[in-house]
Amino acid sequence: MNEVEKLDSKRKNGIFKYSELNADEFQFFKKEKTLIIISISPLEVHGPHLPVGTDLIISDYFAEKVGIEFKKLKPDWEVIILPSIPIGADTLPVKGSINFSQRMVKNIVLSIGNSIANIGFKNITLFNNHGGPRHMVAIEEACLIISKKYKIKMFSPFDAVVRKIYSGEINEIIKKMMEDAAHQTKDEEKIDFDFKDDFHAGKWETSAMLCINSSLVGDFYKYLPRSSVMKLDKMESLGKKANTMMKVFGIPEYKRNDFVSSWNLLWSLVAWIAQPKEITYIGSPASANKEYGEKLITSFGRFISAFIIDVVEGKENIKDYHSPFWNLPFLRTNFFRYLLGFSIAGGSGLWYFYRKKKKK
Repeated sequence: MNEVEKLDSKRKNGIFKYSELNADEFQFFKKEKTLIIISISPLEVHGPHLPVGTDLIISDYFAEKVGIEFKKLKPDWEVIILPSIPIGADTLPVKGSINFSQRMVKNIVLSIGNSIANIGFKNITLFNNHGGPRHMVAIEEACLIISKKYKIKMFSPFDAVVRKIYSGEINEIIKKMMEDAAHQTKDEEKIDFDFKDDFHAGKWETSAMLCINSSLVGDFYKYLPRSSVMKLDKMESLGKKANTMMKVFGIPEYKRNDFVSSWNLLWSLVAWIAQPKEITYIGSPASANKEYGEKLITSFGRFISAFIIDVVEGKENIKDYHSPFWNLPFLRTNFFRYLLGFSIAGGSGLWYFYRKKKKK
């Protein structure tokens, strides 16, 4: 068996595992036609009924499913999946969650990106199932830095999907896919699709886990009452005022709308965490079922596969698909460092001119 045949024997379901390759085997891959997939999500409490590894388990499942689908659609490409990375920022602050700083998440993604890019690979995608604001922004920042530094494509399709969900752009597409799946299986269940009020350990994540590994789901999920987030009317009002102010300065309507939706989403998460009673899930777990999870995963898998293909073929520019939180500058990793620096510089300047004027 020669080296190429030996390498081919390591392929499983059409894809390779990075951890099973040796250093010499990387030379046999066409770097421009190889997709690197990395799964990165934290260990975080997901209600009383789901495991703390829910985000990572779903992310890993999507990574492999999409990798296989991508290979089928692009048979002349290769797919390599790295071991998953159990880290994340802005996890639910309760016992059981493991939290990392935003800067650490960014630095880890940068380190991985540098290492993969140095081998020569040109297309790197990160799978993530955690919606923590600073977590998503950290991944985006790192991806943009690596993409620019090496002139490659490193991106997270999750950011684009979340943005499309909250803009409503993707909803009808996924709903149609799910209805088609229901029709094919002669399932008459009415398809509902709304993540805005069901985004943590609710119907969709519980359904996904029932599909992936039902043994990890507590049977009592069927009896859990619906949980929702209280509204912060004052913060929403402030967002509307900011919209009006931006209009005065001539900022385009789509940018103003993006900012307001990002602002409202952020404060809905803050409201959830700030509630006096500890709530570890949002949505309706009792509505979950395995069939819904299968349709949802299949539909999202197809959508993400098609999106990744469009990105690597240059039909989509990932810079056009930031996460909803990208519009809020104070969520950037270095925002407060820059703010402190400018404040010190400004204060020093004022002090200097004050002393100079006083001496006169």
